[in-house]
Amino acid sequence: MFEKANEPDSHNSECSCDLCSGKYTPQELIQMEKEFLKDPGWYAHIVNEDPDSPTGFNYHTHGFVTANHLNIQIVLPIHPDICHAIANIIYRRIKIRGQKFQAGKRYSKIIEPDGVAGVGEDDKEYEVMFIKVTECGRPVLRIIFPDKEGNVLARDMIAESPDYALQWTP
Repeated sequence: MFEKANEPDSHNSECSCDLCSGKYTPQELIQMEKEFLKDPGWYAHIVNEDPDSPTGFNYHTHGFVTANHLNIQIVLPIHPDICHAIANIIYRRIKIRGQKFQAGKRYSKIIEPDGVAGVGEDDKEYEVMFIKVTECGRPVLRIIFPDKEGNVLARDMIAESPDYALQWTP
């Protein structure tokens, strides 16, 4: 998994994405993306300090459309490894089980009580919800994560967990 620069002008000298850090050239990143589309079938970008994200954090996938599904987005600022583990679970459920995730529906067994890389640390099973938003001009399904009380609807999050409620901002 790697980060990608939006526009060179949008990055400052402290940007640590793989492009700005010099870890990869633009051509190498394009080649890596092509390889990831072959196997495992998708890849992800992480954009920190994204002005178009309600939280400034934007993890989003590419390639889910090859499985006839919208790509996903995570704006809750959680560790990239957790984002990737969750995206992988969702992709496998789409690709292997043929499951189609839909906006406005709740789903379980994405964040399980024993945790996906440290999420869901108690014995409560958490549900997530998806909403349809536009990310870089394309429709995606944004994952809405529950707050600590298990609330996934914005109206329930606003009073108790305003930071979680930001996920609902288009």
